Amino acid sequence: MFAQHCSACHKIDNVGTSIGPDISDARDQTFEKLLVSILDPNRTIDANYFKYVCETADGTIVDGLMEESSQEQIVLRQQNG
Repeated sequence: MFAQHCSACHKIDNVGTSIGPDISDARDQTFEKLLVSILDPNRTIDANYFKYVCETADGTIVDGLMEESSQEQIVLRQQNG
C-alpha cells in the first residue's frame, strides 16, 4: 500500500523518495493520528512541506512543494522529482 500510494513523496527506511518528510515514525502512530495525517496532511506538518496548488497563466493546475518564489515565478517540487 505504501509503495503504491505514498512512496512517490515519502520515505520509510530505504523505500520511497524524499520529496516529502520521512514518515518512518508512522509505524508508532495511533490509527486516529495516521488518519488525520492522511486526510489533512498540512494540519501538523512542517512548513517546508506544505503542498501548494497553483493555476498557470494558461489555466493549467499544478501542485507541489514550494522550492522558490519571486515576483516573476514560482518553482514547485513535484512528485517523482
